[in-house]
Amino acid sequence: MRPIKLVLSAFGPYASKIELDLSKLGENGVYLITGDTGAGKTTIFDAITFALFGKPSGDIRDVKTLRSEYAKEEIETYVELDFVYHDEEYHIYRRPEYTYTHVQKNGEVKQRSKAADAYLILPNRERIVKPTEVTKQVEQLLGMKRDQFRQIAMIAQGSFLEILNADTKERGKLFEKVFMTSKYSVLMDRLNQMAKESYLALNDAKLRLQQIISDVRVPEILQEQYAQTLETFAMDDIQPVYDLLDEIIASSKESTEKLQKQKAQVQNQLKKSRKEETEKTKQLQDLLSLEKLLKEKPAKEEKANLYAERVKNDGEKYHIQIDALKKEQAQIEHELPEYESLTKLSTKLAEIRKQISIISKDLATKTNFKKQLDEDIALKQKEAHTLTDSELSLSKVILKEEEIEKKISAFHHASMIQSNYQNAVNALKEKTQLLQESTDRKVILQKQYDDAQISYFANQAGLLALRLTKGEPCPVCGSLEHPRPASHSNKLVTEEEINQYKKKVDQAEKEYQITSKACDDASLKMSALQNELELVLKSVTEETVQFEDVKLFIDEHTVQLQKEQKEISTRIKQLQQQSKHYQELQKQIPQLQQKFTAISEEVNQNEIAQAKLSVEYEQLQKQIQEITMKLKYSSETEAKNRISMITKQILEYQQQINRLESESKLAMDELVYVNAQIDMLNEKVSSSIDAISNHQNQLKILQTEIENLQVQQEEILKCIHDTQMYESDAQDTKKKVKSESDDYQTKLSRYHSMKELADVAMGNGRSSKEKITLQEYVQIAYLDRMIHKANERYLSMSYLQYQLVRSAGTKDKRSH
Repeated sequence: MRPIKLVLSAFGPYASKIELDLSKLGENGVYLITGDTGAGKTTIFDAITFALFGKPSGDIRDVKTLRSEYAKEEIETYVELDFVYHDEEYHIYRRPEYTYTHVQKNGEVKQRSKAADAYLILPNRERIVKPTEVTKQVEQLLGMKRDQFRQIAMIAQGSFLEILNADTKERGKLFEKVFMTSKYSVLMDRLNQMAKESYLALNDAKLRLQQIISDVRVPEILQEQYAQTLETFAMDDIQPVYDLLDEIIASSKESTEKLQKQKAQVQNQLKKSRKEETEKTKQLQDLLSLEKLLKEKPAKEEKANLYAERVKNDGEKYHIQIDALKKEQAQIEHELPEYESLTKLSTKLAEIRKQISIISKDLATKTNFKKQLDEDIALKQKEAHTLTDSELSLSKVILKEEEIEKKISAFHHASMIQSNYQNAVNALKEKTQLLQESTDRKVILQKQYDDAQISYFANQAGLLALRLTKGEPCPVCGSLEHPRPASHSNKLVTEEEINQYKKKVDQAEKEYQITSKACDDASLKMSALQNELELVLKSVTEETVQFEDVKLFIDEHTVQLQKEQKEISTRIKQLQQQSKHYQELQKQIPQLQQKFTAISEEVNQNEIAQAKLSVEYEQLQKQIQEITMKLKYSSETEAKNRISMITKQILEYQQQINRLESESKLAMDELVYVNAQIDMLNEKVSSSIDAISNHQNQLKILQTEIENLQVQQEEILKCIHDTQMYESDAQDTKKKVKSESDDYQTKLSRYHSMKELADVAMGNGRSSKEKITLQEYVQIAYLDRMIHKANERYLSMSYLQYQLVRSAGTKDKRSH
């Protein structure tokens, strides 16, 4: 992290804003800040540390005390820092929490406070706000906290000695941050972990190989050799296991060949026995079949005779019934045209009945409608007669409404005049009051003016009297004696003051004239309004109204007239509705009369049509009755249904005849088949039925022999399978042992390599008691380079008298 620019405002000893261009220090790794005591070196450290972490560099300074005590109240305390980290520029602003003295306008002094604030601008212009969030972001960015920053990046005076005197563990952590050697620590841990993992993998491979050898399937004859092999087994010598597996494979192959020969002998014997069993079974089946057929033959003969008798007797009955049904069917089919005529007449009768029903309903509807129209016409005529005078009444009421509206308007006008009159009276009172005040002011000013004139002339006489000398003539009267000279007042009235009084008197006179004229105008206006009000009242009433009662009179009559107007308005609406209804009735009555005439004509036509259809309906009923008397069935549908039933019955009888004939034929065929089978079996068998028992005993003996041979065959097959499994398992195990053995050797080689690397990294395996890890070795190398670089300066400063030397101990990373 390299600082570029530092801005301090009212911070520490700096009362105002100061900017430090740190980029001028160059881009070398180390900067030295020097100066006299109190010059502000620590303040710069505090500012940088506060900007980054929100706290000063030292532990004795509190954040709230960072504001300069010399700063003015309008100057804000804050620090801004621009710095470069990994070639990217960052800007940070931070303000501490502080209090300051504020002097108010009234001189009162109050303490005010400012809250802490901060923001960080990242290279991508993203802004991080809030002090805590900014601190977290800086710690995450730099990879260190404030205490580590003070020990690593910025070492204040006296702090370097603390680093040198720190214990080995703490100094090691510090150097890990300074020299960034944490990756070597990670490498050490990773190598150690990989060595452990390699050992575990090697042990797993060993256990798998041992498990494979322990699971080998070994024949009984090799069990002793197998036990010796397990007892002497070693991971570095697998050959005895291979020898055992080869022995198992060879032994299994030899046993398999012997068993295959035994299997072939048993299979040949089994084939002969099964062939003989098949022949004897066939002979026995033929004898048993012949015995069964001879037993079944009498029953078959009886069944055939029974069915032949049923065909003869029942078949004749069915033929008689079929002939009777066919005769009835022919008679019904001959009468079908009559049924068709009956159907047509019935259909026509139904249509006429439907027409009569429709006409009857329509006639009833129209008759009711005609009656309703007649009643409506009478009702509307009566209603129209009662509304004849509504229009005349409406005209009269409208005229009366207009008169009331005129009176209301007049009273409204009178009310306005009365209001204006009252305003004029009030205005006259005000102007009269103003006139009185103006008169009083005029009198007072006139008196002041007169008094001032008298005083002025008296003072003039006093001045003249002061100049009089006894024996000299008076310039006014010429007298030589002056027994009572005018006195002189100490209060002098100048001519200018008299002129001022004169202007005030003239102004008062002018105001008096204006007020007097306004008063006269108000009086005239009041009189005019009074006369106008009297004229308006005379136009609406003949009553004599006292002037003080005018407002009450107007209000009462206005309310009364408005009430009458409302009633008349309601009455007008009623009469208008009645008049409108009367006009509608005058239009509706002729229309209803016209409808009544039309519906009366329709009713007459419906009555005529209904009478014609009734006559035709009676004639059709008579024709249908005559045809029905001739026929057996009431309708064509019923006759056709009977024909269908006869056809179905004939078919059923015919099916019964066919069934009897089929059953009789089947019984006869069965009898013929039994006789043929008996003849065929008599030709095939060489022995009689009595030899069946002997054949059965021989067959049982032969079956027992076959079962024994099958058992022998299964045992041989099982032994062959077992020997083949020994051979197959041994071959598979041999492959697995080879694979796992190779894997074990590979893992063993890797383990040795990883163990050596881990020992070197962790310092194990050194001949001396002290060991040094890889990270410690790198830190010592860095420290030696740093001491060498420091000695270039240190030797020059001490004129080659002193130099820094690292302690020889491997664990001691201090220099002295």
